[in-house]
Amino acid sequence: QKNVLLPRDESLEIFRQMIAGIAAIHDAGIVHRDIKPTNVMLDRSVLRLSVSIMDFGLARQYESDATLPGMGIIAGTPGYLAPELVRGNRPSRASDVFALGVLLHQVLTGKRPVESLDGLNLQPAPSLDTTTVPELYKRTVCEFLSDDPVVRCRAFEQFRSTIEGGRQSPRAWTRRQMLAASGAAFCAV
Repeated sequence: QKNVLLPRDESLEIFRQMIAGIAAIHDAGIVHRDIKPTNVMLDRSVLRLSVSIMDFGLARQYESDATLPGMGIIAGTPGYLAPELVRGNRPSRASDVFALGVLLHQVLTGKRPVESLDGLNLQPAPSLDTTTVPELYKRTVCEFLSDDPVVRCRAFEQFRSTIEGGRQSPRAWTRRQMLAASGAAFCAV
């Protein structure tokens, strides 16, 4: 995969929409199990960037098995697997959040996190410290890459609460909002 550094505003919008998308998947009682760049589609054809999470082929209810039935292998993509999955534990919200952390690290830096010597953990690359994004985003990615599933889930819920509470930068208007505002302005004139 080629390292691509996205514009800052676009990176932050992808970050926010990915959090909202994963939250919706989890709220439906599903673990995606294969969050990675090739399973995310960006649509720039409208006024606002739109992010879609794709490929639910490995998705299961929370009470899913740790492996693909009858296959004896770990379900997911190497490089995006949470440490607990490699150890044979069941997929969970926390394992999706870990994969999301890898993906968001790539979104913010254009690079993958650094693999530990034992190959079980990933650490943020030094390039994360030099990105020009708010500290909240950097800290959140670091927490998503934590070896501790509880830390990951807590960080996810905290960031989710932050964006749902409107404490982040305002979002761009949707096409419908733009048309409604234009229509109201036209009527007022």
